Amino acid sequence: MRIALWLVGLFIFGSVLNSCAGGGGDSDFLELVRQEAPSLEAVPDDLLLQQGENICDADDAGTEEYVINGVYIDAGLTVGETGALVYAAREELC
Repeated sequence: MRIALWLVGLFIFGSVLNSCAGGGGDSDFLELVRQEAPSLEAVPDDLLLQQGENICDADDAGTEEYVINGVYIDAGLTVGETGALVYAAREELC
């Protein structure tokens, strides 16, 4: 799962700098994503943060919701894990 998340961020969204203005911040994001999807507890903080930033960048670029969700589901996350990641990113980082 770790490699899949990394590849998603690198391949799909590239190395775009984070342009999110921010909600609660990094620690709030990590707490929320793990509260919503405990199965992501084993994923390193920096990898989750990178993916959260990628979601913000994708939103800023106008990427359709189904594309963002599809990328993470195709990479091996469940629908619930994907929803938690996207929700937490939008609530706390974007």
